[in-house]
Amino acid sequence: MSKNPSFSAYFIPDAWNGSYLRQHFAASNPSIFFDAQNNLGGIYMQQEINIGQIRQDAEELYRTGGFFCSEAIVYSIKKNIAPEMPEALIAASSGFPVGVGGSKCMCGAVSGAVMCLGYFFGRTEPSNPATKKCMKLAKELQDSFRQNHNGVMCCHIHTKGFIDMATGAHKRQCTAFSGEMAAKAAEIIARELGLKVV
Repeated sequence: MSKNPSFSAYFIPDAWNGSYLRQHFAASNPSIFFDAQNNLGGIYMQQEINIGQIRQDAEELYRTGGFFCSEAIVYSIKKNIAPEMPEALIAASSGFPVGVGGSKCMCGAVSGAVMCLGYFFGRTEPSNPATKKCMKLAKELQDSFRQNHNGVMCCHIHTKGFIDMATGAHKRQCTAFSGEMAAKAAEIIARELGLKVV
């Protein structure tokens, strides 16, 4: 996919363009724009995604120690959905593991997944109402985590009693959390952008 010389962004494949998207998706997300040829502007993304692969990649990266939870999720979303996502976003997620810098507050896997939603649906200009949709999607994601884990997002509670945070039960639990949140973020992104799930 080549760059349109009129814009600094890549363009979403032709199948996603047209009046339906202009009326429905762009109307609810003003950060999305169209060029004169009715191309939907934004970032280059895969047309088809495999949510199982996204989960597997995030889990493997955490399990092998390549990345912590939040980093593994951002990396997996970048690799499998948006290859043009800046690598700096992975670095920006590095402070969230073990409940934000080891403080055992909000689960780092949830934080990493929310960062991914912000990348696709957040705003970069003051007063852009896109943040309303982004916050709604972030709430959907964290509600899903709470529902699956006894209403708790606190790392301190989820890791209570674990002696070694890098092995055993903690490692298995947080590997699963990483995969779960990568998959949920991917599910939301696919649904909202009309990506084909294979």
